[in-house]
Amino acid sequence: MLSVLFDLDDTLINNNTDRFTRVYMELLGKYLQPYIDSNVMLPYLLEGTNQMIKKSSVAQTLEETFDRFFYPGIGISKEQLTPALTDFYNRVFTELKSETSPVPGAADLVRVCLSRGWNVAIATNPLFPLAAVYHRVRWAGLDPENDGFAALTAYETYHFAKPQPAYFAEVTYRIQSLECPTVMIGNDLKFDIYPAVKAGMPAYWLTSSDASLPSDLPSDCACGPVEGILPWLEKIEKMPPNPRPVTSSAMLAFLRGGAAAIDAIAREFSEQKWNTRPADTEWCLTEILCHLRDVDSEINLVRINTVLKETQPFIAGIESDHWSVDRDYLHQNGRSALSDFLSSRQILIELLESVSPEDWERVIRHSIFGPTSLKELVGFIVSHDNNHIKQIKNLKI
Repeated sequence: MLSVLFDLDDTLINNNTDRFTRVYMELLGKYLQPYIDSNVMLPYLLEGTNQMIKKSSVAQTLEETFDRFFYPGIGISKEQLTPALTDFYNRVFTELKSETSPVPGAADLVRVCLSRGWNVAIATNPLFPLAAVYHRVRWAGLDPENDGFAALTAYETYHFAKPQPAYFAEVTYRIQSLECPTVMIGNDLKFDIYPAVKAGMPAYWLTSSDASLPSDLPSDCACGPVEGILPWLEKIEKMPPNPRPVTSSAMLAFLRGGAAAIDAIAREFSEQKWNTRPADTEWCLTEILCHLRDVDSEINLVRINTVLKETQPFIAGIESDHWSVDRDYLHQNGRSALSDFLSSRQILIELLESVSPEDWERVIRHSIFGPTSLKELVGFIVSHDNNHIKQIKNLKI
């Protein structure tokens, strides 16, 4: 099934971002004046937003990243300010509608995509809370609660912001598996198109100008007005499946996005569900997380370090499924396992980020797969993530 990610600003709604931001901050500063002087609050708001944009670690949501900087800075607890902020986004934020207008034809296009059974996500930069995203989607002429969107990205549940390629990988994992094609549609080359391409996705650059597609973008990308999007999507849908990710940048994006998606999906489980097996022979969430933790720390990290230190090393296959019984995963602490997995994954990613292009092609002798490379070995890790993300999703059904 095709998944279509739509940007929001200047893709589904016309929005002068600079003016919108200025009016937004004026409204917020005025509303919070009884609690804190806007001259004190706004610099921390801006820097907190910057912290979200720069975030590249797999642990913590964007909201948690923002909170860790913002509230200590202004000297007010989140508990004190939350009722006022909730009221602001429910009522006052709606005044910003006058600063926007629907992009002609965009809402109709989204509804056509939904009618075809495609996964449709509103892939707006997740720097706002979900309540604000709901308002902004309504301003586009769409219904965020009833239109059947596969995802609406907001700072409460997402771990990366644009232009991080990992953002696009996280959205992909949250709505489907890697076997299905995902495409990005947006108006901004820097924040929408190039990072999506780095994550291995075809992208459509929405532009009303006579601009040509930059020559460094892949041939499956396109550009043009709204009217050109549906024919392009139909063309993409007919293409043979393209294995993804295949580049080192895409693999790094999906190593991040996969871990983030696992964290996000696990947070949706009730306490009771963490250790509930769907059947005696199947793993529960805690067992899966313990498995992911141990495979990353005891197999993946060890292998990658070996590959980088030795010439054409021999890598033995390791059967790790029996660890579930041997180590009694069922009775371990699932949340601790998740935290440890995220820590190990961050170490693995940082190690791979230091690898040269030549090192990605280092030859490995694998006991099961034969001659292979570091790049292919990392691809196996991504596929392993993909399989267990599907498994975790099935536990929720």
